[in-house]
Amino acid sequence: LMKDWTQPTSVDGGWGPWSLWGECSRTCGGGVSSSMRHCDIINFICFLQACPAGSRDFREKQCADFDSGVKPCALNCLAEGYNFYTERSPAVVDGTRCQADSLDICINGECKHVGCDNILGSDAKEDRCRVCGGDGSTCEATEGLFNDSLPRGGV
Repeated sequence: LMKDWTQPTSVDGGWGPWSLWGECSRTCGGGVSSSMRHCDIINFICFLQACPAGSRDFREKQCADFDSGVKPCALNCLAEGYNFYTERSPAVVDGTRCQADSLDICINGECKHVGCDNILGSDAKEDRCRVCGGDGSTCEATEGLFNDSLPRGGV
């Protein structure tokens, strides 16, 4: 039997002032500086009725979100002398790259997209010539047979 519930009175606005910018999370290689503000949020319990028979357990559903692999923003370390990784922290330091070959960075334990213009949330992409935001018109194909060795670094 479910009792009737009433929604709490809404709170209009509730945003506090922005804080000062914090220190950068790194001294080189790209970091994150944050400014925060708080919002008063009211929580209440809702939908107390039982889930339909055969529904997946809520905890199981949450765990299934991680079935695809390692959390990119958790600090996973190889256990010394063993052949397994262990999660040492649920979140790396803000500004840590999500993957070594990506510009995306971790903020508050979540991987956030960074465009090739190094702007958080940007949709800027490299074109086929590896020009950020380019249209693919600045490079040219070179064909032929080459016998000379490339200098170190491939340049």
